[in-house]
Amino acid sequence: MKKRSVAVHEDSICEDVIIGILSRLPGKSLFRFKSVCKAWRTLIDQPSFIQKHLEQSQRGEGTTRPNNIMFLDCNNESRLYSLDIESSSALLLSCDEVEVELTEKVRRCEDIPRLSMLPCFLGSCNGLVCIKASYKTLCLFNPCTRTYTNFEYKHPQNMLFSSFGFGYDAKIKDYKLVMISNSTQTTETTDSASNIKVLTLGTNAWRKLSNVPYRVGLGPGKLINGALHWIDNETNQVICFDVEEEEFKVVSRPVYYNAAARVSVSVEVAELEGCLAVVCRHRSRKCRDVEVWMMKEYGLEDSWTKMFSIDPKTLPPLLIKNKNTGVFRPKCFITALCILKNNEGVLLLIDRDIVLYNLKSNTCRYIHRVAIEFFSIVSYRGSLINLAQEFAE
Repeated sequence: MKKRSVAVHEDSICEDVIIGILSRLPGKSLFRFKSVCKAWRTLIDQPSFIQKHLEQSQRGEGTTRPNNIMFLDCNNESRLYSLDIESSSALLLSCDEVEVELTEKVRRCEDIPRLSMLPCFLGSCNGLVCIKASYKTLCLFNPCTRTYTNFEYKHPQNMLFSSFGFGYDAKIKDYKLVMISNSTQTTETTDSASNIKVLTLGTNAWRKLSNVPYRVGLGPGKLINGALHWIDNETNQVICFDVEEEEFKVVSRPVYYNAAARVSVSVEVAELEGCLAVVCRHRSRKCRDVEVWMMKEYGLEDSWTKMFSIDPKTLPPLLIKNKNTGVFRPKCFITALCILKNNEGVLLLIDRDIVLYNLKSNTCRYIHRVAIEFFSIVSYRGSLINLAQEFAE
């Protein structure tokens, strides 16, 4: 009896070790490992293991940390493409040796309904990617498990455009979609105001919240620390929406901001390593640098740190309009995609061009041009959440 007890104890330790190792692996790898044996398949499908893997991924433990970048071709049959940072950085010895290329690693899931004209990403959370499939249908898709769910929504009337954000409410254990719509009217009651609606996926019902005095662009909100973040186009302020409390507030901004020169600054919000970040492009004659700032401790104003600054004159010629003055192409869009393994480099997207900034040598290297004329982009971390089970009726 004693020997049997010892054997059971050893088996338990062995299982704990296996769980500890597997839970630190990327979601795509675990999805393939389900075919290794029946015991592993049962383990990986357990809700407790899925939750453990998700929590460790969010904390940046193991090899689950790097983001994957997904592109949606809005014109060519709505094909999905993936820039797989997990595999691209796995053999990374230095930024100069990394090879990043855009390949069709995410095959189109046949079960996903054909997306209509001008689909786009609305955000990502817990490894799930939310896609606006049409003006009436939203699609929630897990690239790792290749599961999905659809739900209908009614587009509001008399609205010029809408910006979305996708997040998770831990209190009610449900996902929410936030829609910010700028009114087309300019009366005293609607000027500079946006209408807010929230869709809770579990109930599949929209609720209208109080209007807010902000106007944001079309880009989806960035989910950081349980809140969705945008830039207010009129003030360049960073604003956030708490997914649980359903309240807006203003987040402190770094010292790039100068009230007198507000019109000379273009700002984009980003998420890097789970931290709030902003990409600031100066457009004055005296300064045309691009700065990337990161808030190391969320909510702490003093934790804003300038990661690096890029002089446009040092970039490859095809990225700028004038090499001598460092003027970017007209209406140039610049944002930060992710930080590579070991914090050695940052991937930037400049319009359709992917650029790698080396944090050690403070140099830029051209990587790839996205061969898609009109696309939507989103970053996600692989998870094992099975949407067929998550939203089973």
